[in-house]
Amino acid sequence: MSAAKAPTRRKAHANLDKWDTVLLWVAAGGRCQICNRLLTESDQTYTSVNLGERAHMIAQTPGGPRGQAGLSEAQAKDISNLMLLCPTCHKQIDDAQTSAKYPIEVLRRYKERHEERIRYLTKLTPKRTRVLLFTTPIRQPAGEGQPAHDREVTLHQPEAYDAILPDAFPDEPNALRLRIQATDEETEAYWQQVYRKIKTWYDAKVSWEEIEHLSVFALGKIPALAYLGHVIGDARAVQVFNVSNSSPQKWQDAAPAGFEYVETPPEGAAGTKDVLLKLSLSGKVEPGQYRGVVPEHAAVYEIANHPRHQQLNWLVAEQQLKDFTKAYQRALSAIQREFGQDATIHVLTAVPAAVAVEIGRMYRPNSHPQIKIYHCVGKKFSLALTLGGTA
Repeated sequence: MSAAKAPTRRKAHANLDKWDTVLLWVAAGGRCQICNRLLTESDQTYTSVNLGERAHMIAQTPGGPRGQAGLSEAQAKDISNLMLLCPTCHKQIDDAQTSAKYPIEVLRRYKERHEERIRYLTKLTPKRTRVLLFTTPIRQPAGEGQPAHDREVTLHQPEAYDAILPDAFPDEPNALRLRIQATDEETEAYWQQVYRKIKTWYDAKVSWEEIEHLSVFALGKIPALAYLGHVIGDARAVQVFNVSNSSPQKWQDAAPAGFEYVETPPEGAAGTKDVLLKLSLSGKVEPGQYRGVVPEHAAVYEIANHPRHQQLNWLVAEQQLKDFTKAYQRALSAIQREFGQDATIHVLTAVPAAVAVEIGRMYRPNSHPQIKIYHCVGKKFSLALTLGGTA
């Protein structure tokens, strides 16, 4: 009885050095060049494995699949004649029953198209962004023998850079930074000086010919934040981040379950041209805070958080900010329709810094009535900023 015939073994690729192997894997992106299967991970266990096999388009020997006398020997070590395949595809292109479906020209197209796709995908650069850090002091109310005064705040660049990663990367080693100085009194002249400084600085420092995207971190007095947002506008690629406890925050993926805004439009206020827009998000804007400051006959429109979310650190997800801007724009448009373009909207806020920036950024003077933004110190509002209209 004759001995059983030993199984045929595919000739090993001993002729490939380590560098050629690395080049082959890099060009293929670690994926099968026919079916695109990932070759570094098990489909069943998701553990790290090496499933990649080197396959010749022209066999190493004339008798192999697609082998050709002369070319087989000449191109045995040529990486342009090699593909990186998964075991299944390797078997299909070399098996006697299926190899005819894979002539050299077809395999070459597979290889070329796959490598072109990998080159294209890997040359895509990550989003680059210019980081803007803006601060004003925060006004402290009078108390315990002290008059009202400004408390300085600081935003740290490393924390801001951490907050934008990995979705974007800073395009400069140093962020753009504007810091408004403290003041003894918040007079009308003081506010006008603040707004002039913001506009002058922004026009000088922010060049949209050089900047593709702007990431904004801001903390300070609400009217100044709103004016910064107004100067930036919504016609450019801008992402506003939140600052909580004086620290730049990375956006979480999702808002808390069940989070939504409550919008209360005005009722029974026909004939007035003054509309009070209360933004009760971090707390409740109460009548006692603005009585005698805004016209008593004003209609009242409110955007509020549910009471369980009316707290300082409620803003955690970017979607919450986007949903607010939609509600805010709905309110401005509804007021314009009902009360006319010549109405005046008095904006009273209990909001985080990022929302304050969006209040100004999403306001359009050509589409919305004039808005007046009030500053709250010691639970009392006072007028600080007018946008649009004849201002």
